[in-house]
This record gives sequence, structure tokens and C-alpha cells, in this order.
Amino acid sequence: MRTLIQGGGIYTPASDAATYNPLWGNYNWLTDQVGFYQVIPCDGKLSDLYVWTRGGTGVGKTRTFSLYKNGGTTLLSAVMDVLNIAEDVTHEVSVSAGDLICMEHVPAETPDVYECLWCVIFTATTTGESLVLGCSRWGADGELGGTQYASCGIGGQRLANNTAYFREVIPTDGKFSALYVALTAAPDPGGSDGYTFTLEVNGVASALAVTITGDDTTGNAASDIDLSPGDIVQLKITESGTPSATPHARWGLKWVPDISGEGIVLGCTYDPPGDTDTVYITPTTHSTSTFALWTPSRCQPVWEATIKKFYVVIGAAPGAGKSRTFTIRRRTRTGDEDDTTITIPIADAAVSGNDTTHEHSADDYDQIVIKTVPSGTPAGNQSVGWGYVVELPELAPAGGGGNPTDVLVKNAFI
Repeated sequence: MRTLIQGGGIYTPASDAATYNPLWGNYNWLTDQVGFYQVIPCDGKLSDLYVWTRGGTGVGKTRTFSLYKNGGTTLLSAVMDVLNIAEDVTHEVSVSAGDLICMEHVPAETPDVYECLWCVIFTATTTGESLVLGCSRWGADGELGGTQYASCGIGGQRLANNTAYFREVIPTDGKFSALYVALTAAPDPGGSDGYTFTLEVNGVASALAVTITGDDTTGNAASDIDLSPGDIVQLKITESGTPSATPHARWGLKWVPDISGEGIVLGCTYDPPGDTDTVYITPTTHSTSTFALWTPSRCQPVWEATIKKFYVVIGAAPGAGKSRTFTIRRRTRTGDEDDTTITIPIADAAVSGNDTTHEHSADDYDQIVIKTVPSGTPAGNQSVGWGYVVELPELAPAGGGGNPTDVLVKNAFI
């Protein structure tokens, strides 16, 4: 099964040093990759890296975007020069359950730098498997301690003891069947205490839980947790005993859809969307990702795919005669924009909605963004969570010839 991973956003990497960002989602770029690793939960390979930024690098200068794995740069790497696009559709990188991955940005000759957004394709070794990735944000508000919650798919989670902030919506039938967690340091060196990570579904603890204690820094668990469209998921993190350290956390969940090929994108933010303006947000985010009045740094790219089964949950009902409408909007690489037919009005006393009727056929190099339009000055919100399905076309069998036109299109922009 092939799955699309979307990433990148509003933050600008350094022009004079290597910096790193989560592969799924986005946050501030760091010079230490440890802060934004995420954990692969099933064997497979990563390929088809495409990167878009708002501007070129400048003559004689480059920016190299690479998949970074277990402490080293991989061959999956796209070099950007005077243009604002780059891709690698040649190399593949094998990954195994438990591997740590992130995005690396390496500048040369102090290039002009802008926000950057990307997508890659994950192909699972076992038919029907897929993934959702997350990590806590770097800094004190991403450290473990006490009872905390986190989103399942997130690129820099501010941990907090508030269940309403971290809800994401399952958009189709399937199950989470494994959870992998890696900490940046041992939770209780020389001791036996630590932290437990539990998948919650609709506010109830599931059987999928990982406990990491003492000198250990990694753990994983397997348990089939059946999920239905509209289910709300998040991670609950609790102390096991009284751990002496407060490390940061990285994780990955194995997703197995009932309908093969249905990868899912989950996202959320507890930045308020506003009550009067039309605003936009990236499909995969960090926990306080802000809504914006314009789209370029909020659109994440896609390869050819079918986008469908859009679900949204909000923190407060709009109120009588008021509404918030959420739409998946398309933007081309050259800047043309239009709304897709996938749209969800949430009105009056409702706090959630879905559109399971409409689908959007995205082309290679398209970008998508989540748009929200308020009507009647709806009640303020503290959180918005969502989920949708991305279904990639099946590859032609080996020796079948593929689609020559598609190959030429992809290679035209290398």
C-alpha cells in the first residue's frame, strides 16, 4: 500500500547551517535533528520527494532537502537551485519499524530561504499497512511530566493536560494496530519508573499502550483497535511511578484501513480560526499552528491522488444562526487556486461534520490547504481537528511499462 506523507509550513530554515524538521507536519527548524525525529511503525520504503518554496535560491546557490534517517543523510534528496521547486523520483530508502526519520535542509553559498513544503510516498512492505507520525515540540512545553495529551499525527506537539486540544478525526474504517515510541533520553536512569503512552478513542483508553521505564528509551506494542469514521483519537501520556527525567517523545502508529489503499491524513490545532475572516491552515501541522489570511505558506503538495472522506471537529458550537464552513482548497504550483467540492458546514449547535459524498482528483504537483469561512460571527473556538483520506493510484506491475507520459511529467521538473 502506498501512502502520502505531507509536511512543511510557515517556518524558514537557516541559510548558513543544516537544520531539521518533522517529516509529517511542521515546526521551527532546529540544528539538532534529535528534536524532530518521528518513529516508523512498520517496514517499507520512502520515495518520491517533492519540495516547493515561495522563491528561488539565488544564482550559484542551492538548498538540499533530504530524508534523514537514524543519524545520517539518505539518498532520497532533492536539490533546489534558482527555481522554487525540487524533486527526487529516482531514489528509494528502506525503513524498518523503529527507525527514526526527519527532514534535513542543507544550504550552500548562503541561499535565499523561504518557507518550504513537501510530500513523500511511503510504501509498506506488508500489503495494506500504512502509518501516522508524530513528535513533541522542542523546549520545555514538549517535555514529559504529569498527565498530558498529544495528537496522533503532529509535527511538534505542545503537551498539556487538556483533552480538547488534541482531537483528530478518523475519516474511514480501519484500525491502529501498533504504536512505536522513542524518547530523547532515558526516563529514570538507574531506576524503574517511566511513562506510558495510551491511544484513546472517543475519550476512552484503548488496549494499545506503550510503557518505557528505567534506562530504556524505546518501546512498542501491538493490539488491533478497530476505528470507525468520526471516531476521535489522541494519545494520553501518564507517569508510571515517579520518573526522574523529562525527555521529549517521538512516535508512530501503524494504520490498516478496511479498504486497501486508503491512507489517512490527520491534523489539528488549538489556534483559534477567528470569527470574521476567511482563513487557511496546513493539512498537517504543529499543535499551535496558526490560521492565515493567505495560502502560499499553508498549502502542502501532493502527488496524483484521490482526496475524499473529509471530517472536522471544532471546540465550540457556532451558535444559533451561525456557522463555520471548512473546505479543501486546491492551489497549483504556479499559484492558481480554486475550492474543491469537498466542503463541510458546521452550524448552530453542531460541533462536527463531514463530507463523504464529494471527491477531488489531485494532479502531480498540486497543493492543498484547509479553508474555513465563518458566518454570523460564530462562537470562539480553542481547537479544530480533522482527518481525510488520500488514495494514491496503484503502480503498474513490474515489466508492465507504466505510463510514459507520467514519467515524462515527473522528470520535466528535476
